[in-house]
Amino acid sequence: PPRSTLFPYTTLFRSGPTFRDAYEAHLLKMRRRNRSEQSIATMKKEMEKYLADWLDRPITELTGADLVKLHDRIKASARPREGTNPNNERGAPLANRVIAHVSACWNTLNRKLEGKLGGWNPAKSVEKDQLTAKRERIADVDLPGWYARVQTMRNPIQRDGLVFALFTGLRSEDVRTIRFDHVDWSERSLVLPDPKGGTARAFKIPLSKTCLDILRRRQTENAASPLLPAGYGGFAFPAINSAGEVGPISDLRQQVHLGDKHGRFPAEDVHTLRRTYESVAHESGISELDQHVLTNHAFASHNVNATYIAQALPHLARCQATIEAALWKRIKTKPRARRVRPQT
Repeated sequence: PPRSTLFPYTTLFRSGPTFRDAYEAHLLKMRRRNRSEQSIATMKKEMEKYLADWLDRPITELTGADLVKLHDRIKASARPREGTNPNNERGAPLANRVIAHVSACWNTLNRKLEGKLGGWNPAKSVEKDQLTAKRERIADVDLPGWYARVQTMRNPIQRDGLVFALFTGLRSEDVRTIRFDHVDWSERSLVLPDPKGGTARAFKIPLSKTCLDILRRRQTENAASPLLPAGYGGFAFPAINSAGEVGPISDLRQQVHLGDKHGRFPAEDVHTLRRTYESVAHESGISELDQHVLTNHAFASHNVNATYIAQALPHLARCQATIEAALWKRIKTKPRARRVRPQT
């Protein structure tokens, strides 16, 4: 069939637009809006795995009942995974996400067709699971032990990366993809040019002394490492993949093998460190608004006044120093031994 003038990047079949048309339209929209490559890759992987049978069928044949069955099937076939939230049904986050992908693709195509698909998005038929957010943090009494375990890690890049994540509260991808040209050494700041939400959400944070020391050490040790080629991309936390290419490290934790089991060391993931950072910041009197800016959280819709406040970097630097001091106090404080009362 001839290529459509409405969709120059895809093909419309005589029976009408296919789900692939919707899928490709939405991918193009994501790229135009500078969505992260990881977000695009996740959507492609999950759509092509779970919607493979639907991609070349007319989208108008997709019903709410089909999507309800798909949602249930994804949960039923989900395998146990380390680190998942035990409060949620197995596979529920993935199932919800796939349905959200379908809904977004349908809406994008419907807008392109000026509403010709109708007013009912079949994804609305699915009652997605209500998910409980993980709110785990590293308890104060456990921070000394966590820090001591991290210092035993073989890879200094992973070791420094985890401590850097704790003292900034940044997301895993933001830490792993830091380049030295993102650092302003004289201003003692770090620019995150492409965080979650894309380049439109780029932001700058001040760096504490702990984090500056880590970055200076990585700059020196990376340049001197015989394992990293010259011109390794300037990544602060680099690694070499199986093809011999240098890029950001894929996981800040160390993979461990215990018999038939595989895991990560330490067990706590980077998002747990993010929760710990924000919890300590709250307990140290840092305002919710300052926490939002330091960790690049989106403002809630009810917090409209917050969008009118622009914190100066020196103010945020003082906040960062307060959090840094509070974290070190917890790390260096040994838990008190429990007094055992004699039984009478």
